[in-house]
Amino acid sequence: MAKIIWIIVLFLGAPATIYFCVNDALTSQESQWYQAVLKDLPAEKQSLYTLQAACYDPTVLTKVDLSQVCTPYKNTRRLRIVALGAAVIPVVYSILLLLLSLKCRTDRNLLLTVFRPGVYASTGLVAALILLQWFLVSGVIYGYSFGELHGDQYFWIVLLGCVSMVGAFFTVKPLLTGFPKASTTVLGLKLEESEHPTIWKLVRELAVKAEAKVPDHIIAGFSPNFFVTEATVICASGTFEGATMYLSLPLCRILSTHELAAVVLHELAHFKGDDAKFTIDFYPIYRGISASIVGVSNASARVMKIGDYVPFAAWRIIFAIAGLSLLPSVYLLSFFFDAFSRPESLIGRDRELSADALASRVESATAIASVLVKISAYTGVWYELIQWAKESRATGIVTLGDKSYEARSWFYNMSQLFAAMVADKVDPSLLRNLDLVKTPHPTDTHPPLSIRLNALGTPIESVAALALLVESDQQSSLLFERLEELEVQISDLQWELGLV
Repeated sequence: MAKIIWIIVLFLGAPATIYFCVNDALTSQESQWYQAVLKDLPAEKQSLYTLQAACYDPTVLTKVDLSQVCTPYKNTRRLRIVALGAAVIPVVYSILLLLLSLKCRTDRNLLLTVFRPGVYASTGLVAALILLQWFLVSGVIYGYSFGELHGDQYFWIVLLGCVSMVGAFFTVKPLLTGFPKASTTVLGLKLEESEHPTIWKLVRELAVKAEAKVPDHIIAGFSPNFFVTEATVICASGTFEGATMYLSLPLCRILSTHELAAVVLHELAHFKGDDAKFTIDFYPIYRGISASIVGVSNASARVMKIGDYVPFAAWRIIFAIAGLSLLPSVYLLSFFFDAFSRPESLIGRDRELSADALASRVESATAIASVLVKISAYTGVWYELIQWAKESRATGIVTLGDKSYEARSWFYNMSQLFAAMVADKVDPSLLRNLDLVKTPHPTDTHPPLSIRLNALGTPIESVAALALLVESDQQSSLLFERLEELEVQISDLQWELGLV
């Protein structure tokens, strides 16, 4: 609601005000014409010689030079039309956008088709409206000076023009440079196939079964989730483009090999068919727009902040106006973004359920369901461990009973410690009240657990025993060569970076 109010203020306020001011000016011009010409004419002839009739009748204009009267009158009428258009265009655009977003909720192909062109159209429209409002304000200034501009009026027209052009430039800049590609930073290391052939072999075999593409990179880390992405991924091993799969080593310590296969199949499903289009074509620009909106908003705040350090009040006002000139692009693009966020959310839910279904078909419904329950039940343990590590780092020691240990050496392998904590906390009570839990993901949200289990036809009671089984001789962590060495490396990074 707040964004809609701001859009009305920013895009309708000035044109509507100018429209009514211009209307008053036209009334004044017509009144002056009446006093000068029409008042002495018979009533039946007055309608034939109104200002409008005189200025638009070629026969009159060829006989009498009315340019001093008609030129300002015609310009004022044109300005009124432009003001009306500037007010109507954003209203019509907003209505069309809302209708389109409603249609996209049930048509994912339409969303893919219209989203990118819609971004460019919306951005161009905002820039055009910013410049159009400058034209309207300049027209009013010119009109009040009766066509004879003076130095201060030139100054304000030029100043507002510069400010408007700056606002328009920053609005269209993403179109010129490309919207920033979505990126995510993770604590982890890239797994080279030559050094970790077992896990790569599993992923390749499952990709064949799923008829999906093999990821370009596999990164192992400590965040308690699994995901694939086409966004740029930044980790300790470098920055990676293309298709990346992220595997959580702490979770692999409590998942069986069948459960890991199920979750890998789920993630590979996002590289198939329409899902691949969304992963490759839609989400990068969707997240890029979000980053662009934040960037323009920050630029607006920085410009206005500069004014705080300027000693002259007039220039402070100028910097404030310059900063405010960027806000129209922020609010209209935010409105565009929000209009499509609901369709994206609904489609995202369908994508997750479809990926669960593929994992169910290729591996088993039980395997993917038990993974979902485990992640929902035990993710909190990881955050408890992080908090414990932070508190211990601050004191330098870990105290257990009557014994104390040096904090750094105690947390030397955070993944192994997580598995031990989970094993110690396993209890049927952990599986209660999980219905509304969502699986964490770096770029979007997943449906609640209850919806996913219901779609799989697997109630939580049917996988409770598996969800409570966190230690076995089939742990998926055994698929990683030199596992502890890898975990210690990441633990060292976590400690050095101050993430605990």
